Amino acid sequence: MFSSIKSKLIFSIILLALTSLSILIGIFWYDRQINSLTDLRMSLNNAQLKLQKIDKLQRDFFSYESINPRFYDSGGKSKFLTDNNFLIKEFEENIKKVQNTELISKEKEIDSELEALLIQTKKYQNTFDSASKLIYKKGFEDFGITGKMRTLIHYIENAQNPTLPLDKILMIRRHEKDFIIRKNTKYITTHAQAVELLKNTIQQQVYNKDKRELYIKWLDQYAYHFGEMAELELIIGYTNITGLKGKLNQISEQLNTKLDTTREQLNKKSEQESDRMRVILGSILLVALLVNALLAGLVIQKMGRPIRRLSRLINTLVNNNFEGESKSVVLRGNDELSQLSKDVQFLINSLKQYMLDIQEKADDLLSKNTELEQQQEKIISQRDLLEQTNKSVLEKNNALEFQKKEIDNHKKTLQNQLQEIHSINKLIGRKQSKIIDSITYAKRIQEAMLPDIRSIERTFSDAFVFFKPRDVVSGDLYFLHSTKEKTILAAIDCTGHGVPGALMSMIAFNLLSAIITNNTIEDPAQLLDLLHKGTVKTLKQKKTNNRDGMDATICIHHKDKKEVWFAGAKNKLLYVQKSMFHIIKGDNLPIGGLMIDRERNYTTHKIKVDTPTQFYMFSDGYQDQFGGEQNLKFGSRNLYDLLYKTNHLPSAIQHKHVEETFEKWKGNYNQIDDILVMGFKIE
Repeated sequence: MFSSIKSKLIFSIILLALTSLSILIGIFWYDRQINSLTDLRMSLNNAQLKLQKIDKLQRDFFSYESINPRFYDSGGKSKFLTDNNFLIKEFEENIKKVQNTELISKEKEIDSELEALLIQTKKYQNTFDSASKLIYKKGFEDFGITGKMRTLIHYIENAQNPTLPLDKILMIRRHEKDFIIRKNTKYITTHAQAVELLKNTIQQQVYNKDKRELYIKWLDQYAYHFGEMAELELIIGYTNITGLKGKLNQISEQLNTKLDTTREQLNKKSEQESDRMRVILGSILLVALLVNALLAGLVIQKMGRPIRRLSRLINTLVNNNFEGESKSVVLRGNDELSQLSKDVQFLINSLKQYMLDIQEKADDLLSKNTELEQQQEKIISQRDLLEQTNKSVLEKNNALEFQKKEIDNHKKTLQNQLQEIHSINKLIGRKQSKIIDSITYAKRIQEAMLPDIRSIERTFSDAFVFFKPRDVVSGDLYFLHSTKEKTILAAIDCTGHGVPGALMSMIAFNLLSAIITNNTIEDPAQLLDLLHKGTVKTLKQKKTNNRDGMDATICIHHKDKKEVWFAGAKNKLLYVQKSMFHIIKGDNLPIGGLMIDRERNYTTHKIKVDTPTQFYMFSDGYQDQFGGEQNLKFGSRNLYDLLYKTNHLPSAIQHKHVEETFEKWKGNYNQIDDILVMGFKIE
C-alpha cells in the first residue's frame, strides 16, 4: 500500500497526531467541566458572602441610621438602603447564574432549592423595606411622629404658666425617654398614668378656660402620638427576636440553611460528575495508548529489521579492518532502505580500494620518520630551557598561594564573627519577645484593675469613656466608687506613658482605693490632699530625687443634696447645663512631683444638678495630639467646641464623634500621649 518510507512515516505521524489530538480534546473537555463545577461553587460562595454583608448592613441600619437625622431629613433616603438593594440584586444574580447552568437545570431537587432561595430573598427584601419605612414614619428627635410628639410637649414646657407643674412634665419626659431607651412596655403604662395625672392637675389648677382646653388638647395629641410611636416600636421589634427585626433574622437563618443545603447537594453532584468524567477521560487515554503501541510495533517491523542487517554487516567489516570477502547486503524493493543497501555496498568496495592506497603512503611516511627524529632532538633542548622558565613561574605561584591562604583565614574569622552576630541577634529577638509578652500581661492586669465601663454607664443616666493608650499599657486611668449616698469619679493623668506610666497608674489606683476605704471622704479637695501625701510617701520623694507625679480631676456626686463637688490638680472640669457651657479650672498644684514641700490647699467647687447636666473630664493627651494638614496640636478650644456640639447626643454617638474626630486629626502621625475623655450625665 505504501511504496516508500516517507509515505509510511507520514501515515504514522498522522495516526500519532490523531491520537494526541483525541487526548488533548479529552483533557480540554475534562478541564472545562471541572472549571464549570468550580464556577458553580464560587457563585454559591459569593452568594454566601453577599448574604453575610446583607445581614451586617441590616444590623448597622437599625443601630446607626435609625438615629441619624440625615436619614429623616432626606425623606428616608439612605446609603444603607441603596447598598442593601445592590447586594440583594447581586445575591439574586449569583443564584440565577447557578440556576441557569446546564448541569443544575437537569437537577430538579437543586433547582427547586434555588427557586425557594429567590422567593425567600424577595420576602427578606419586602420585610426590610417595611421595617425601614416604619422607622422613617416613627422618626427621631425632630422628625416624624417622634418630632411631632416632642413639639407638643415643648409647647407645654414653654407655656410659661406658673400653674403648670414642671415636675410632672419632666416625669412624663422621663417615662418617654425610659421607653425609647429600654423598650419595656411597663413604661407605656407609667407614661399614660403620668399624662393622666398632669391632665387632672391642669383641670384643677389652670382657671383660664381657653388655656386649659389648649393645654389638654396639646397633651391629648402628645399622648396619641406617643401611642403611635410605641405601636410602631412594637411592630418593628423591641429586640432582634421580636417584630420585623425578628422576622428578618428568621428569614436570614432560613436563607443560610437553604444555601448550606444547596451547597451540599451541589458538592455531591459535583463529585458524581467528576467520577463520570474521570472514567471517560481514562477510556480515551487507554484507547490512545493501544493505538500508539500498535503503531510502534508496525514501525519496528517495517523499518527496524533491514537497518539491523546493515548494522551487522558494517560491524563485521570494521572488526576485520576491511579485509577478506563480505556477503552482499543489497535489499530487494524500491524504497529508500533498498537504495541505502546499494549505497552501503558501493561504500564497502570504495573503502577497500582506499585501504590499499593508504598502505602505499605508509611506506613513504616511514622514510620521513628518520628526519623527524633529528628534529626531535632540537625540540628537547628547547624543552629544557622552558623547564627553567617554568621553575621561576612556580616559585611565584607558591608566593601567591601563601597570600591566598592568609586571605582564606581572614575570611573564616569574619564568618565566625558574623555567626556570633547572628546568635546575638537571635538572643535579642527572644528577649524582645519576652518583654512584649510581659507588657501584654501587664495590659491585662491594668484592664482588670480599671472599673468596667458598663458600671460607669449603669451608675449615671448616660455616660461614655474614650480610653486609648499610646503604647500597650497606659499612664492614664479612670476610677469609680459608688454608694447609695454618693458616687466618686476620677480621671488621673500620671507622669509618663507605657510601662513607667502604667506603674504610676497602679500606684494611683491603689492609693485612691486605700484612702476611700480608710476614710470618710465627702470633699474632693480632701481626697486630692491625701492622694498627694500618699504619693510622696510611697515614692519616698523627700529622701530621693524622684519627681514623678500626676494631674487629677475628681468629682463627688452627693445624691441627697443634688450637688456635684469638684476639685482638680492642674486639670479642668467642663459641664453643660441649660444649654450653657461652663469651664472650671483646677488648682495649679500637681499630685507629687515638683514642689513637694509646698502646702496643698485644693479648692472645692460645688455645682447644683437639679436639672439635667452633662459633665466632661479628660487628660491632656487629646488636645496635645499633633495632626491636621499643618501638623499642629488639636488644642483645647477645638476640644471644647467638639464636646459642646455633641453634648445633646446619646453617649454612644458622643463616643463615636470623639473617636472619629481624633483619628481624622491624627491621620498618619504617631500618637504622642495616652488619651482619656469621659462624659457622664446627671438627670
